[in-house]
Formats: sequence, C-alpha cells, structure tokens
Amino acid sequence: MPMDFAASIGDEIDGRPLHLYRLSERRFDELDLGLRSSLGRSRDGETAAAFVLWAAEHYRRNFAGGSFSWAFLTDALGLRLDQAALRDLTAQGLRKLRRPPPRSSDAGVQYLRTLAAEGGLPVRLLAHEGGYRTALVGLVADLERFGAGCPEEQALAFARRRAARLPIGYRTEEFHALFVQFARELVDLRGRAPRDLADADVESWLDRAEPGWRERLTLRFDGDAARALFAEAMTVRAGGEVDEPLGRQLVREEDGAWRAFVDVAPADRLGCTESGDFVSLGAVRARLDRE
Repeated sequence: MPMDFAASIGDEIDGRPLHLYRLSERRFDELDLGLRSSLGRSRDGETAAAFVLWAAEHYRRNFAGGSFSWAFLTDALGLRLDQAALRDLTAQGLRKLRRPPPRSSDAGVQYLRTLAAEGGLPVRLLAHEGGYRTALVGLVADLERFGAGCPEEQALAFARRRAARLPIGYRTEEFHALFVQFARELVDLRGRAPRDLADADVESWLDRAEPGWRERLTLRFDGDAARALFAEAMTVRAGGEVDEPLGRQLVREEDGAWRAFVDVAPADRLGCTESGDFVSLGAVRARLDRE
C-alpha cells in the first residue's frame, strides 16, 4: 500500500528533491499498485506523499514531451479524479515531503510542471537534440571554456541562461545548482579518462575503471537517452565552438591574473561581413581588438 511505503521512508524525509530518493523498479511498482487500489478511498498525508513520489518518477521515466495534463497521471493509474482533488493531493504531498509548494506563474499555479521538475530530467526527452539535452550539454561547454576554476556564481549564471527556455519548474535556483553540479561531474569524468581515449569509449572505460560511477551522479543516469546525452557531453572540449554569437568570458591565466574575453561564433554561422576593424552583425557592431 502507498501509505506503508510512505511510512517506510519516514526517517529519510529531509526536504530533498524527489528524484534524489532514486526509487527502484520494485518500489515504483509498489507505489503504482498501491495507488491503484487505495487512492480513490484515502486522501491522507501519507497517500498524498506516495502520489507525488510516484508522479514525479512517472514524469522522469515516461514523459516524452507535449502539453502537461492530469490525464498523463490518471490514465496511467486507471483512475478518475477531479482536478481539485489532484491539486489538493499534490500540495499536501509536497508539504508531507518537506518540499516547496507548487510554483506559480502568470498563468496560475503550476502543479504538473512542479511534479515534473521534482522527478529530475525526463529521460525520453534527453534522446532528442534541443531542450533539456541542449541546456545541459551547453552548460558543460560553458564550464569547459571557463576551466576548472570557474567560480560558482559564474557557473550559476551560465545555468540560468541555459535553463531559461525550460519549463518553469526547472527555472529555480535549486535546479540551477543541480545543473551546475551535474555538469561539473560530467566535465570531471571526461578529465579522469585518458586524454587520448576516443570520446565514444569514455563510458565503457569508466565502467571498467570506476564501477558504480553512474550511481554517484547528482542526476539519475540510466537508459539510452542518458547515454546519448553523455556521449554528446564527452565531445565537448575547452575552447570548442561557441553556440551563441557572442559570449562574455572571464578567464584566469597562468600568472593568476583574470582576463576578459569575448567569444565570437564562426562568421559562417553569424551571417556577418567584415568591415575594417569591425564585424557587422546586422544592426549590431562589435569592435574586435587586434594584438
């Protein structure tokens, strides 16, 4: 029963994001079966906690994009519940698990987007270029360009920019910090592998050299979609291409001094023309210093 499951993690409830409970296949199935049999009859705090734990993990495992709908949850459970009851369950369950209340926007309270974000990154969406995958790989590129000494505040600024187009639940300081930590972990993993190792071979090398490395990552890493993200992140190199036209960078040199630079994307991707000491970017002109 879901109430029994919620009670079994009582000592673990410490306010962590729900994806950090790392539900096993067995526990997820137990929640699913328990909720099917009891959710229509019980709406207490433990049942509500079980519901949000299940819902967050269901989003992580199975959300493949599209609009957010309560039917995505109720259809999977084979239940019919009105929206008022589902909203109450969500708010009550989050309180029970010591999580912040559902996020709000100009469109109202975002119950479903909050549940999705609590589950971490949807693994099915990581299989496709764009969105979540682009945000994380882009953040890895930001940190690689800056170097191992990238200050946390600068890294968080990178994360805010990269997450700006993700759903509202992922545009929080808590998730920005998670993105940064996960991206730093990916950079560190690539750095631990032999420098002459092919990018495609890093994952298998880690499996041999550091068994259990996936379980130590901040964000859960499983399935083909996660492997696609990892493989792309491993191709990122310090000094690689910049995916925005201009990017301001602050780099610490060998003498310990900080130098300011502007990263400029290749001209063939900017659609610009050179004019003397200037590069024309449509209505914007950026002067380039010459050595």
